[in-house]
Amino acid sequence: MEFKDPLTKLMIYRSLFDGFRDSKISAIEFLDIIINSIKNEKDQNNLSTLLRFAKSASSVYMPIKYYKTYKKKIFNELRNLLEETLSSINFEKDLVKPILMHLPSYADEDDVQYLIQLMNLDSKLVAQEDRFRFLQQIFACRNIKLEDKQKMLDYEVKRDKNSDESIKAKLACNALLPDRKK
Repeated sequence: MEFKDPLTKLMIYRSLFDGFRDSKISAIEFLDIIINSIKNEKDQNNLSTLLRFAKSASSVYMPIKYYKTYKKKIFNELRNLLEETLSSINFEKDLVKPILMHLPSYADEDDVQYLIQLMNLDSKLVAQEDRFRFLQQIFACRNIKLEDKQKMLDYEVKRDKNSDESIKAKLACNALLPDRKK
């Protein structure tokens, strides 16, 4: 059965999450349903809700042995949805926002180059706060030279005119660097 009304779907997602939270279904079952729902969700609010539920389920309730697998599945699903959305002629800009907001939290070392590519998209599409989120994930990556990371950060700070957000991003990125004193 397919539901078209966003409010009805949101209530179903909420009930599903409540069942998961109350241990009626496992984290794996819950995330499988969420991943399948992400593919077809076209409402920004519902997509945001699904991604918040997925983050909670994967980071708090997921057994460690499945964590990387499901993190990768969610990243790939978000990447596919983003590319599908951006490739349509009249894409829904509001649908891109929750994807860009949550995508970095599912990225691993292999996905960082994709985040770097996304930083080159139009600034009207990728908000500065998303760029800073991408940078934090980039700074956590060990496969990118420190100088390259610093250049990207300096560019974004300059682009943001050294606002409070850029100061916060610099602190967060620098906290992810290895200790230089050792």
